[in-house]
Amino acid sequence: MAIFAALGLGWKGRLSLRLSYDFFLWGTLWCWLAYWFPLYGPDGLVFRVYPVFFFVMDLVMVHIVSVHKARMTVEEHRLLAVLAAQWWFNSKLFAGLVLVGLAMPGHYLVYPAAVGMLMLRMLLDRVLSPE
Repeated sequence: MAIFAALGLGWKGRLSLRLSYDFFLWGTLWCWLAYWFPLYGPDGLVFRVYPVFFFVMDLVMVHIVSVHKARMTVEEHRLLAVLAAQWWFNSKLFAGLVLVGLAMPGHYLVYPAAVGMLMLRMLLDRVLSPE
């Protein structure tokens, strides 16, 4: 439900970009837990490693953005804007990859890799935002 709400409200612009990313990733994490818990059990390594990986990755990204955004040059901003305009670095594409990764429980590295790329895209949107 959170996934569809984030996609629908984020697409129409009624939800802030940060909240739409957060709700989408929160919803996919709950789906990931529901799908993969029966496969790996409560002592599965993926349940101990992936949440820590996502948490540390988010902390590092937010720290990098908060430190470097104020000191960013015009050339860096322009380069990141060009990267954001590329078709292969689109947030909708990465959101689709996250959903495909959820549907492939046998390939346990697809989901965290897709979430990592979506988090990088979220970081890029945060750097390019005027706030």
